[in-house]
Amino acid sequence: MEVRRRRSGPGARGDSGSGSPDKRRRTKSQNVDSGFTAVIGVAFVAVVGLAAVAYFVPEVRQKVADAFGLNNSNDNEHLYAVVIDAGSTGSRVLGFKFHRDASGSLQLDDELWLQEKPGLSGYAENPKAAADSIDRLLQKAREFIPRSGWANAPVTLRATAGLRLLPKAQADAIIAEVEKVLRSSGFKPEEKLIEIMNPMEEGLFAWFTVNFLLGQFKGSDIAAKSHVTLDLGGGSTQIVFVPSRRVEDLDGRKHYMHDVSVAGKSAAAYSHSYLGLGLMTARKSMFGIGEDGSKVYRSDCVSSAKPLAFKFQGTEFKLERGQSPSAESCLKLAYQAVEADNVHAPSELRDRQIDAFSYFYDIAAERSLVPPVVGGKIKVGAFKAEAKKACAEQDSEFYCADTAFIYAMLSRGYGLPDNKEITVFKKIDGHEASWALGCAYNILEG
Repeated sequence: MEVRRRRSGPGARGDSGSGSPDKRRRTKSQNVDSGFTAVIGVAFVAVVGLAAVAYFVPEVRQKVADAFGLNNSNDNEHLYAVVIDAGSTGSRVLGFKFHRDASGSLQLDDELWLQEKPGLSGYAENPKAAADSIDRLLQKAREFIPRSGWANAPVTLRATAGLRLLPKAQADAIIAEVEKVLRSSGFKPEEKLIEIMNPMEEGLFAWFTVNFLLGQFKGSDIAAKSHVTLDLGGGSTQIVFVPSRRVEDLDGRKHYMHDVSVAGKSAAAYSHSYLGLGLMTARKSMFGIGEDGSKVYRSDCVSSAKPLAFKFQGTEFKLERGQSPSAESCLKLAYQAVEADNVHAPSELRDRQIDAFSYFYDIAAERSLVPPVVGGKIKVGAFKAEAKKACAEQDSEFYCADTAFIYAMLSRGYGLPDNKEITVFKKIDGHEASWALGCAYNILEG
């Protein structure tokens, strides 16, 4: 077969130098087609790029899905819950994402944690501002939970020691304003939408959270496997464990024992909250502080040369260095504060695994006694050694008092020897060691 090339230069049959009208039309059409093809190519690359971003960046993927109502069908398999932890020194929102495993048990997939300071009790004179602080937290929860999940996500606010210590009229005014915000949040209001939490529940929920995250409920013997938990807040402190033997000296303390059900198993739990032995209330006791915020108090637990101040429940208290600050003087004041509350010391605590969090962790981490976030093991006596160190410093802020109080609570209160190791932490596998998880679990399983 012979193939001949078409002549295309000037002088070709019937063509002029500028080309025939048909050829000009064809050339123009080809140019348009080429330009259109280029535009399509650029658009395709842009769409693919945006799709890649949406796929690999979860926040972007979720917003795109929400905008077009294209939530992942797997969201139908998830359960969500929103818990507001209204503590004495701050309010925290915790959003939880669960799924059920093959056995029907809830498994935690993801968690939101954000905080606003001060706590609700810090707005004693401005209830509307208290509600605004909660509204800001709820907005973050709405960003965390897909829109399609809002209506079925229970929301509740549980207040702890801070509101319990406010006069009833002030607490009621704050609750009334906060309730409006919660009911308009888009989430499903719980039957107990706002509650000043029973101290026993606070401790039990925190105990559940820690042992749940550590996988301690997988066996049949809760008493043998579960850990003791110690929680130290601003206004109160809690202890919870399931005894493996008879607890001694329970005369007058029968209310410390509670029947609980965990993962379908029943147990008798020891649980108590000491209202007034939180870190901030302990400071007030140790410093001899009354309710007069205009007065400047002096204390041997203040070693810093410069005056100090701390704010609690809306009042700022001012402190100055005492005449003879020392660890010995401060420890004596800490012992007195603990002994005044008649803290019980079950002997079994010496033999059990003890996990401590909240201010137990915060103070240890801030003084570099344990690594940040993950925490670690620490001997009780390390807090006494740190108190001696802090009380000898000229710029120790409140660490002289705080380390002395923690040591007094662990040793003189719970009867732990100096060589007893406890574990302190803020998070377990990236999840907050907070009673809020136990509360959310209880709501969804209820």
